Amino acid sequence: MDKLKKSQTLGAHKPYIMAKMLAHAHVIVAGSEGPESILIEMNMIPARDLQEALEKALQIAGGDARVYVAPQAFQQFLS
Repeated sequence: MDKLKKSQTLGAHKPYIMAKMLAHAHVIVAGSEGPESILIEMNMIPARDLQEALEKALQIAGGDARVYVAPQAFQQFLS
C-alpha cells in the first residue's frame, strides 16, 4: 500500500476515470496487497490471483465473455 501511495498522486481526473470505469464494467482486482474490504467498498471485486479473477469474470459475464487483463492497471488507467 505504501508503494502505491508513493507512486500515485491522485489528480481530479483519476477518480473520475475510475468512477466511469466502475459504472460500465465489473472490475476484478487480483493479488491486491491491501485489505479486501477496501476493494469491496470501492465496488471492486477482490480475487486472490489471476486464475480466481478469470473464474469470477466468466461467472459474472458467461463463458463466451470477453475479458480485459490489465497488468499494473492503476498505472495504466490512472496515469
